[in-house]
Amino acid sequence: MTQSHVIGVTLAGVLLGGTLGYVLETRGPVDPNPELERATVLFGQHTPVPPFELIDHRAQVFDESNLKSRWSLLFFGYTHCPDICPTTLSTVKGAIEVLNTPALDDLQVIFVSVDPERDSSSKLGRYITFFDPAFIGVTGEHERLERFTAALGAVYRIEQHNTEETNYAVDHSSRLLLINPAGQLHAVFAPPHESGVLAHELTIIAEAFGSA
Repeated sequence: MTQSHVIGVTLAGVLLGGTLGYVLETRGPVDPNPELERATVLFGQHTPVPPFELIDHRAQVFDESNLKSRWSLLFFGYTHCPDICPTTLSTVKGAIEVLNTPALDDLQVIFVSVDPERDSSSKLGRYITFFDPAFIGVTGEHERLERFTAALGAVYRIEQHNTEETNYAVDHSSRLLLINPAGQLHAVFAPPHESGVLAHELTIIAEAFGSA
């Protein structure tokens, strides 16, 4: 028996990033801030993250309540990823180290594994904490992941393989998604990612939100 998962949504506009695209519905204007080189702020169309339930790397429930009252930076990937995932997580770690604004003191970084067949909570924990002990890894059954990724406009595709196989590829978006303290999708960061640029643009966005 073989299996393959293609998960995502088809909306009005497609912003390509990585091996698969990030899909963004263009229902209104984006923030034209000239200081933002890589980020697209969903100006006036912030989308609330709907109820969901996944499991974190400590085998605890992780749901929409975990995305409230603080900024969250999300990235979708898998622990067997040979390049994009480790590079992006290292870049995010570098950005956090140079952040210098109280608005992001409690920023949480969340790595969502879209490969639950191989990424158990314990394995995800070993992987994500290698980059930073404060990083959070979450995953869940494909049915739950499908709802979650669709809600955020992200897509992933698992290479067709036999159920006994453990060596297969997963295509996934390489964009970073920023959730604001109200639990809404607030901005999308397009690759390529660079620590200094990411830190600078996170600061601009968070401080503007706080002063709104």
